[in-house]
Amino acid sequence: MRAPSQELTDCTLYCIQFIADAYYLHKAAYISKQIWRLWEPEIQRILSGPIFQREWVAPEFAHDREFVRYIETLMRCKGLRTPISALLQAL
Repeated sequence: MRAPSQELTDCTLYCIQFIADAYYLHKAAYISKQIWRLWEPEIQRILSGPIFQREWVAPEFAHDREFVRYIETLMRCKGLRTPISALLQAL
C-alpha cells in the first residue's frame, strides 16, 4: 500500500466527490435504478479497499449525513449481493 501523502488524499477525495455527484444524480432520478445497480458493486469494491479506508474524510461531507452513512456502509459491507441502497432503506 502506498504511503500517506497529500496527493493520495486529494485523489481519494476527488474520487469520492465523483461518487457523490453520481449518488446525488441517482437520488434525483437522473441515473436510473438499473444503471445504479450496475455501478454500485464497483463503487463498493473501490471504497472497501485499504487506501480508501485510510483516506476517508467524512468531515468533508458532514453537510449530508445520509451520504456519509451510505459511504461508510459501503466501506464496511464487502461482497454483499444485496444492493446497499436496499439495505439502507430497510433501516
